[in-house]
Amino acid sequence: MLLIVEGPDGAGKTHVVNRIADLLATTGEDVEVLHKGPMTSDAITEYETPLEDYVPGLGRHIICDRWNLGELVYGPMLRGESHMNEAERRHIDMFLAKRGAVTVIVHTPMELVRRRIEKRGDDLSKADQAEEIIDRYMQAWTTLPWHVHGLNMILTGDDDQDLFVIQMLMHHGAYAAFDAMRLTQFLSYVGPITPHYLLIGERRGDPNETAS
Repeated sequence: MLLIVEGPDGAGKTHVVNRIADLLATTGEDVEVLHKGPMTSDAITEYETPLEDYVPGLGRHIICDRWNLGELVYGPMLRGESHMNEAERRHIDMFLAKRGAVTVIVHTPMELVRRRIEKRGDDLSKADQAEEIIDRYMQAWTTLPWHVHGLNMILTGDDDQDLFVIQMLMHHGAYAAFDAMRLTQFLSYVGPITPHYLLIGERRGDPNETAS
């Protein structure tokens, strides 16, 4: 399965990621955790290249601790704009959809988020920005296209209840990966698992390639 865990600093993303990784490790299958901070390259290289060799259904799992939605939230807050344009955003969404990715936004009570940020002294966000960050994540959530698996996860701080929610997320991720297996033979395809139409012959050009 391919899980993308998003949410504001202090919401418990890393806790969720580590808990899922520990649970998957007990199966004896391969588990890889990836993390994204501020962009250092173009968006396609940043958010697609690390996942290009992922194939759903082969016993390999990838859990992303923040990914492309984080850029839509923190880019405008920290730099005044996102370094990911709309065309790149759409392509990344289709790229993830073809691989059966599930994007989940972790929610935690705002006061708890503020206290966690204050306690650890986060370099990227401040406690008084918590409400704005949460609002921006919800705005980004509403722009997810129909073909992207998206979930909201509410953590309560109760271990048993949170574990149940995490297990439900893993179940959803396993189902999405199984559903995406039908497209594994189409290596260059990006888009919904059940497309309404196809564009044939298009490919992303190499930005370093000289036109002939």
